[in-house]
Amino acid sequence: MAKAKDIMRTDIICVEPDTPIKIAFKLMKNRKICSIPVLHYDGSVAGVLSEKDLLGLFKADGGQQGQTLTSNLMTWGIITADENDDIGTIIDCLCKNHFRQIPVVSNGKYVGMVGRKEVLAKLADIPIKI
Repeated sequence: MAKAKDIMRTDIICVEPDTPIKIAFKLMKNRKICSIPVLHYDGSVAGVLSEKDLLGLFKADGGQQGQTLTSNLMTWGIITADENDDIGTIIDCLCKNHFRQIPVVSNGKYVGMVGRKEVLAKLADIPIKI
């Protein structure tokens, strides 16, 4: 069975907690992504900044981001997948938590992202028995 490391994306841009929100928002907009991993300086996952987090900012202050840092808006203490988790475990996590994607770690360090698109692409390759 496929594992997270077999289907994850590794070309994901990341930011640090002290990245100004304006920069993180521009990165997300320019790359047309719905979330961006936020990493501690040691490479461990601090959290994720999502479209939902950004909507909260715009609702609160009309988009006047000022000097707001990513750490003030991001979701902390998120669920991650281990690179050796099988696809069934990933599906369970995505469905149970209503996530689009989750960070993948190896030895506590960020190594990529896996989401619905990657899982569905892999499942499309599996023959279905009727």
